[in-house]
Amino acid sequence: MPKVIRCNKCGLCYPEDYIQEFGRKYGRGLGKTAVCEGLSSNYHRPIMPRGQLATSVEQLMHPLSICRGTVGMATVTAEELKENTPILAVGDKGMKLRAPIMREIQAEKSASLRAAIAGFKPAA
Repeated sequence: MPKVIRCNKCGLCYPEDYIQEFGRKYGRGLGKTAVCEGLSSNYHRPIMPRGQLATSVEQLMHPLSICRGTVGMATVTAEELKENTPILAVGDKGMKLRAPIMREIQAEKSASLRAAIAGFKPAA
């Protein structure tokens, strides 16, 4: 069974060197103490973009934030590791890979996002 660094809040599993390399290889800009860099959806906030007009339906989603949960060493099953391995921020500048995944999750959970998508009319 693999040893990983796991978030105590959301359950994402990071490489064993996550804590040692935090601030250098992982978690840049998140402070000195290792925390989860996974993305969380802010469903209580209005759908974005706000204050501007969306030109494509793919732009519509609730805002995202960083989980920042505490992390610690854990032993997990191969299945749990597969299901909870995140795309790391260091390999996804500008959230080009992670944002569409989060948008899909939001669309499953948020009736207001589904309604916004259904009624979307692109800006002229």
